[in-house]
Formats: sequence, C-alpha cells, structure tokens
Amino acid sequence: IFSQKMNSTLFTPDYSHLTGLLKHLNDDELKELLNNEEKMKALVSDLKQVHDIEAEREMLFASNKSISEYNLSQQPILEEYRTQLKETQKIALELKNSLLEKKRKIESCQQNTSKETVLALLQAATSEKEEEAEAAVNAFLENEISVEEFLLKYLEIRKMAHLRRTKAEKMANLLLENGSNIPTPPVRSQKLRKPPPPPSTAAPYSPPFPNSVAQSNVTVPVRPAPQFPPMHNNVPQYPYPGRVPFNPYQTRPPVSPYPSYGYGPYPNSQYPQPTQYGHYK
Repeated sequence: IFSQKMNSTLFTPDYSHLTGLLKHLNDDELKELLNNEEKMKALVSDLKQVHDIEAEREMLFASNKSISEYNLSQQPILEEYRTQLKETQKIALELKNSLLEKKRKIESCQQNTSKETVLALLQAATSEKEEEAEAAVNAFLENEISVEEFLLKYLEIRKMAHLRRTKAEKMANLLLENGSNIPTPPVRSQKLRKPPPPPSTAAPYSPPFPNSVAQSNVTVPVRPAPQFPPMHNNVPQYPYPGRVPFNPYQTRPPVSPYPSYGYGPYPNSQYPQPTQYGHYK
C-alpha cells in the first residue's frame, strides 16, 4: 500500500513575512490585535506559508485517494496469492512430515539390516532379472511373442539387470575396502533348453542292383595276396640289382665321387696343370 507524506520544509515557521506586517502597526492596533482573536486568526491565515500548506494538503489527499483506489483494485489478486500461499504452505508441511517419516524408516532399517544383507538382496534381484530376460528369449524362440514385443521387453529387462549388477559390484567393492565379508551371489538356475531329436536309426543306404545281378549265383574269384621274395641274412633281396634301398631319413639322393668332367689334373690338356707351377708359391 502506497502513501505520500507532506514536505517537512512547509512546517518550518517563516517569521520574516509576519514581522514585516507587524512593523507597520502602532500600539493601539497591536493591542487590538492582541485582544481580538478573530483578527489574529485572519492575519495568520493570510500568510503565504499557510496557503502553501493548504495546497500541499489537498494535493496529498488526492494522491492518497488515488493510491487507495488502486490498492483496492488489487485486492482480488492479493487474495488469490494469499490462497496459493496457504496451499503451498500446506503442501510443504505434508512433504516435510513425509520426509521425516521416511527418514525414521530408513534409520530403523539401517539398524535392523546389515550391509551384507542389502548386497545379498541386490544380487538376488539381479539374478531374478536375468531369469526374466532368459524367459523372454525362450518365449521369442518358441514364437509366443512377436519381434516388437520381444525387443521392448528384452531391452527393458536387460537394462534393469545391468544397472543392478553394476550397483551390486560397486557395493561389493566398497565392502571389500572396508574389510567386510561379501556374501556369495546366488547361483542362477540354468533352464536347459530341449535337446535336438536323436538321429534316426534306419538302415544305411545301399545302392540298388539290377535284378539279374542280385538273383544270379555268380561267384567272384578272390585274388591271392602277393608273395614277397625271401630274405637272406635279414636283408631283403631286391628284384633289380644296383637299386639303392629306400631310406626314410635321406633328404637328397647320394652324390657320386668326382665325375669324369670334375676338377683334377688333366695330363692330355694343353693348359697349365694345377701342380705345374707349384714352385712359384
């Protein structure tokens, strides 16, 4: 709410103008003015400072009236804001009470539950989500759900499983750093899928024969086994003379000594022999 105040300089008395008027009065006029209260009031009312004060008062009165009307026009908005403030305060009190209640529950749970128990529960929840993911895969393989349903369901389940596994691993690391005993994660039950059907035990395929061959009584002669030559002194006799026996460790064929065209002295040659000029060494 707005308001204006009068100028404080107007209330400072100005004696110069009043003394100027009284200087021109004689003793009788002064006595009459002193004994006549009406003339005294009229003299004061005619002062310039009094007129300025009256004008200032009228102006302040009009301004205050305008401001009051504006304030009254803002009253509905003010009431609406006041109502919203009360509702917000009520909601804040409810949230505060709920927060205090949850805080008390958390403190009571912390006192009654150990960190190892919380980790075991988190690991069990992780295993449960992994089993749900495997069940979704089996349902998809058995054509129980469509591809779109499988993608939506499987991605959501795997996302939750990965988040829980990450939290469980981080909590396990914290417990290891504090020297606490980490519970063994629960073993997830492996649901074996149905094995494929065993192969049929039917007789092996045999190519058909003509009826003439199948019904004939022709006997097929049997070839005798080949006869090897006799051995003398445990050395096999090879059918071809001069043939070198096979050696499994031989990497290359044997090389004969110097051939007829190898290096060496050539007595019939017209060129110097290797030992002809040996004394010049």
